[in-house]
Amino acid sequence: DNMLKITNEAKLMAIDPRLLSDDYPMHTDGKLFKCAEQVARIWEESKEQKSTQIIFSDVGTPKENQFDAYHEMKRLLIELGIPENQIAFIHDAKDDVQREALFEKVRTGEVRVLLGSTEKLGTGTNVQHKLLAVHHLDVPWRPSDLTQRDGRIVRQGNENKEVQIYRYVAKDSFDSYLWQVQENKLRFINQIMSNRSYARSADDV
Repeated sequence: DNMLKITNEAKLMAIDPRLLSDDYPMHTDGKLFKCAEQVARIWEESKEQKSTQIIFSDVGTPKENQFDAYHEMKRLLIELGIPENQIAFIHDAKDDVQREALFEKVRTGEVRVLLGSTEKLGTGTNVQHKLLAVHHLDVPWRPSDLTQRDGRIVRQGNENKEVQIYRYVAKDSFDSYLWQVQENKLRFINQIMSNRSYARSADDV
């Protein structure tokens, strides 16, 4: 297989092997379970303030009649005591009106856990008011995607003076390689933008 296919399948495997095949068993020590435990703990500790959280994943998005990371995460969070009506997928908002209605619920703390992808929860998403924690389930492709994700919480207008950002890495998986790729990309971009690179060149096309 080509490297892109291998990388994509490795990302899925690192989140939950069942994303590749329903034949794989449930791995209760995996990312989904660890993330769910962290989300539930923060949810409980910030009940009084109605603080909110975002879970980012660009893979394992909601699918019908097929295992996906979003519905499994929702199931785990409900099992851990979070009411279903406080958990939402950005993918359920089909147009701008529905998106804004959902964002308003997050801003007021009515919805306290929002799951989404970089594309759907990136630029133009203003839900920072009560945002206390952001969770990265997967590694995005570009450094700018990470900036977009973290920019949802590290943002003016957030009532929380300190925020929490979690990045989940599966031991002995492709995750470490993917984070290294991110670092290398960012280093190259910074070299070009700062004009400090002596070994590389770039042309404006």
